[in-house]
Amino acid sequence: MKTLKSLIATFCLAMSFITTTACDSNNTLLPDAGTTTPSTGNTGNKNEAIEFAKSMGVGWNLGNNLDAHIDGISIETGWGNPKATQKVFDAVKKAGFSTVRIPVTWIGHIDKAPSYRIDKAWLDRVAEVAGYAKKAGLKCIINIHHDGFGAETDPAKQGYFWLDLAAAAKDEKKNHEIQQKLAMVWMQIANRFQNEGEWLIFETMNEIQDGKWGSGANLTDGGQQYRVLNEWNQLCVDIIRSTGGQNKTRYIGVPGYVCQPGLTCDYLAIPEDETPNRILVAVHMYDPWDYAGSGKYSEWGHAGKDVVPDKADEIVYVNTLNRLYNKFVRKGIPVYLGEYAVFTATTPVPRTSASTTSSTPLRP
Repeated sequence: MKTLKSLIATFCLAMSFITTTACDSNNTLLPDAGTTTPSTGNTGNKNEAIEFAKSMGVGWNLGNNLDAHIDGISIETGWGNPKATQKVFDAVKKAGFSTVRIPVTWIGHIDKAPSYRIDKAWLDRVAEVAGYAKKAGLKCIINIHHDGFGAETDPAKQGYFWLDLAAAAKDEKKNHEIQQKLAMVWMQIANRFQNEGEWLIFETMNEIQDGKWGSGANLTDGGQQYRVLNEWNQLCVDIIRSTGGQNKTRYIGVPGYVCQPGLTCDYLAIPEDETPNRILVAVHMYDPWDYAGSGKYSEWGHAGKDVVPDKADEIVYVNTLNRLYNKFVRKGIPVYLGEYAVFTATTPVPRTSASTTSSTPLRP
């Protein structure tokens, strides 16, 4: 999602586990007395993926840089940001972040079939920026970002975006064509980073959809779009593993439909993987939109009760986290928030008992 100009920052947050919570009469978040907070999968043994996700901690997105695009070409400075520097990543590390997500759009830098060769200069720049994260001591997520249909609202420009899920769901020949390109692109990315260690995480795709943000043909096509997206995720995992080296055991993030938590819980099929405990689930949460997206409100939840009139949104948010926990984390599959957003509060919010969690907190 393209970050709004008024947005202060878009962050990524790794959820190694989530404590099931409820609200008391004062809207203080409390742990559900009937649940535990496991740090392991359902086997009772130490789960490497869960432990790794814990180490990811709180992160930050290098948004509107390598994901920026103009007229079908991704351009690092295209949306007004200066080029990324080592100084930026050093400052992110100093501020206390553990992970950075570097969204990367590849349109305009991929040659025609059958090679689908990625422009060397663009791939070199991606590697250079990822290297800034490594040098700063940060974990780093790179992906295929705005190459999906729906990234552009202008119908005249939608042809730039080759990950066209709607077309693939209607036409198996088109699906096969897209899969060939997707396989070749990920093969080149994976080969480039083949010898890098666990500091680097691959995220297969970003917010794949038909352009209607979860309210389109995905609701009426009998599950065809969900099926195709699951195929694409499986393909990406298979291709990454096939390149060998460190990619044999690399952690890989996979998104559900449009990265929406509810649709992810309902329709994402976790890819089969030759290496156990290496798959992470990627979701995005811009809820409630009037706080996290449009900026209508600068405060929200029980600590912002005088600003946001509908406190029920907070309960909805917690319930969403609970769904993710029960669907994935309880089974040993970590979930991370690849994107969420906040605005600067217009008035200071004091830290009182009503604005803090209990000793068993809702934990990233």
